[in-house]
Amino acid sequence: MISEVSIANFKGISSVNISLSKVNVFVGENGTGKSTVAHALAMLSRSLNASSLDINLPFINLGPFSKLVPPGERGTITLKGTERIPGSPSLEVKYSLRVEFDSQGLYGYKTEVSTSALNNLKVTNTWIRYGSSTVTPASLNIEGITYVLAPSGVIGKAFKPGAYTYPPPSIPEMENRAREIYELLNAISNVPTTSLQKVRVVPILRGFLEPMYPILPSTSSEFNIRGLMHSVGSEMASRLVYMDPQSKEKIQNWLKRIFDAKIDWRVEPGPQVSIFNADRDVYLVNEGFGINQMVFVLAEMLGSKVVIVEEPEIHLHPKAQFLLGRLISEISVKEDVQVILITHSENIVSGILHAVRSKTIKPEDATIWLFEKKEKGNTANRCSINEDGTTDEGLKTFMEASILELSDIIG
Repeated sequence: MISEVSIANFKGISSVNISLSKVNVFVGENGTGKSTVAHALAMLSRSLNASSLDINLPFINLGPFSKLVPPGERGTITLKGTERIPGSPSLEVKYSLRVEFDSQGLYGYKTEVSTSALNNLKVTNTWIRYGSSTVTPASLNIEGITYVLAPSGVIGKAFKPGAYTYPPPSIPEMENRAREIYELLNAISNVPTTSLQKVRVVPILRGFLEPMYPILPSTSSEFNIRGLMHSVGSEMASRLVYMDPQSKEKIQNWLKRIFDAKIDWRVEPGPQVSIFNADRDVYLVNEGFGINQMVFVLAEMLGSKVVIVEEPEIHLHPKAQFLLGRLISEISVKEDVQVILITHSENIVSGILHAVRSKTIKPEDATIWLFEKKEKGNTANRCSINEDGTTDEGLKTFMEASILELSDIIG
């Protein structure tokens, strides 16, 4: 899970440091930098295993770096987090990944991984555009076996485990153990990639625009909404068809809880897939856009590590917004997915606070960040959440319109 994001000199943000929990809500006026955090995470996720930063995202092209970084400055994005190694759930690895960039693109990066296992392993890898790559230490001695480490030249990989040697005699048990540790080192070196490769951004969508879609032979892990919306619909419709029965049941139950409607899909001649309201046998395209769009949002909650949703309240009635906030809080815990909601809806926030009050999630599982415009750049301040689902600071961003109206009435 990503525990911290720090951004400096990127787009409208001069410097912010954000700690993350399971459910995170970004609130604030337009243009305060909320989506910039989503863009930063998506950019790193798209740039894994590469030696350059990809700013051509599936949902937005950020433009040249010369327009993203202040003149003569360098921008930085730093992530910190923890992950457990697949197959070794007791082995927890902490990581940090820092990328630095200027008007020409990637300038350098630094990756660090550490764990209390394997003799308190800690490895640091650095790369600079006009320098050389380095890894520290250059070798490790674990259980009498010496492993040579090489620096990594790509984003997301902390180091490259090389050859290993051990003193004679060479026996099968020693070779097997040496190989086990080698595979473990390789998994540890990939922890930053493991944490970031399943970051998904759900931008503002209108959902399905056709009653039926052709079934694709395979599906992508991301939606390219900058292409034809018809292809985005085909992508999601095909995902639904290939979905296992348990996942289908989950999505149907979630939609039922928000909209009190049974949404289903079936294969038609073509082959095509139709998505419809089973209660009334009406194509979903003929329903409201709220329930339509929510299929895309909820589908991403399955199989992703981090899901970032931009303005999920679009097309939703205030009651549905509240129910969505409460439901996503529950999903984040049960499905072990980290969620970031970028919203202007006090109803979604109220739903999350209700989840805390009803003990669906713990106060430390939810975080609210208020983004504001300041003279020296946009800032983000954390609003603490109490066990009774209240905030000490209050959410003034949702009261400002009422204050303006009241001031006008009072004169």
